[in-house]
Amino acid sequence: MSQQKRTAPELDWHILFLGRIYSFTGWLGLVGGGFLLLSLVNTQPQTTQVQTQVFGMHPSLSAFLLTCWSMLLLGFSKDIRGQQRWTTGIAGWLIGAFHLISVPIGTAIGTYTLWILARQQYLARNS
Repeated sequence: MSQQKRTAPELDWHILFLGRIYSFTGWLGLVGGGFLLLSLVNTQPQTTQVQTQVFGMHPSLSAFLLTCWSMLLLGFSKDIRGQQRWTTGIAGWLIGAFHLISVPIGTAIGTYTLWILARQQYLARNS
């Protein structure tokens, strides 16, 4: 049995919109990771060395991490729209904080996420 948390009616639209944003970024990351893996299939050793320097790690590791992060975002998007309790806890705050690193779009998404979570906790305490 899953635990659900009800939100204030004024936050319902924001939570739905945030879920759609995370769904979009999750699918975009999966597509990007897939293209990165496909690009590794036909690369020459010289190309792999250049990509290693660009990414700072082996390209297959980058693709793996991007795919894992994207799957986490897809799960988060589904659960935040269903208002699961874990999405408003420390996991939601960490996902929002990690987005702050990627400037400028990730910063906007992270700030929006943290604002919604803070507003939700504020309304829960004062209602």
